[in-house]
Amino acid sequence: MQKKIEIQYEVKWEGRYSQCSFNNLATILDYFYGVPDEYPPEEDFKRALPSKMAGLFGWAPYTGYMVKSQKLKWNAHQVKDLDCTWFELKAQKNGERGYGMSFFIQLAEGELEKLEEELVMHLKKGPLILWVPYGAGGFRFTPYADWKNIRKIGDNKYQAIVPWFTHCIVLGGYTNRLFRVVDCSDLNGIFLISPEQLIINVLAMNVNPAVKKLAFLDGYAFHCCFFRK
Repeated sequence: MQKKIEIQYEVKWEGRYSQCSFNNLATILDYFYGVPDEYPPEEDFKRALPSKMAGLFGWAPYTGYMVKSQKLKWNAHQVKDLDCTWFELKAQKNGERGYGMSFFIQLAEGELEKLEEELVMHLKKGPLILWVPYGAGGFRFTPYADWKNIRKIGDNKYQAIVPWFTHCIVLGGYTNRLFRVVDCSDLNGIFLISPEQLIINVLAMNVNPAVKKLAFLDGYAFHCCFFRK
């Protein structure tokens, strides 16, 4: 990154709901509409999806459709002036799953920096919900906790240890080349992490088997950016 860039959205940790997608969307709605005195039931999130998407509420990419439906109400505000766009983050080569929880990817020279710039470009527009195969809470009390599951094993080559479930996080800031991640899987779930820690995890999602089951979305464009209309 050539220029010093700082982005900070006042996003807070939410963890009261049973689905990470609901908690992430609550974090987004808190930022745009304020923290409610009384939180709506999670059934409101499910009802906000179009009927053809019934049952898909648990996965992060569909939070965008919940917002676009204009059926949500948050902190006495009807959510009608909020919008979402979907985007992908891909390397030249997708990487591959290894044995067990391993993921390996070989990046081209300078590619990590380009992916960092691309992610920052989306973050400038508004806070993001990223679909990932890792959550810090799943590795508590292990060496892979706190988003420390990435190691460099060669020139621009990385290994990630991921459990291959589907999880999501809110990306709410970027300063001094550190990304501010809100991860509802961990009770202390606000982290400042390096570009390689975040981006390699995001790239691992591209080979998660769950991606092949996505409907109503195009290719790998399953990350969400939220902004005012």
